Amino acid sequence: MRWVIRRKAEVVAAVRNGLIGLDEACERYRLSVEEFLNWERLVTAHGLRGLRVTRSQQYRDAGRVKAPSVALSRPSAGRHTPDH
Repeated sequence: MRWVIRRKAEVVAAVRNGLIGLDEACERYRLSVEEFLNWERLVTAHGLRGLRVTRSQQYRDAGRVKAPSVALSRPSAGRHTPDH
């Protein structure tokens, strides 16, 4: 099934309005609870536009704290590093 904005919004609205339970919606539409809750969070925070795939990725990325990149150094070929 292709998940367009309208379809995602309908599922979120149905669960919010008690027409279908969260577990039933997830089972029926083969969603993880995490995926549904993400849709619900995006609708709450950003409206229907938040459900656009490209937008939801941007919103998720914006909410994450990126770990600093660490350069791993290798011992040079001429040096021997003792094993401890």
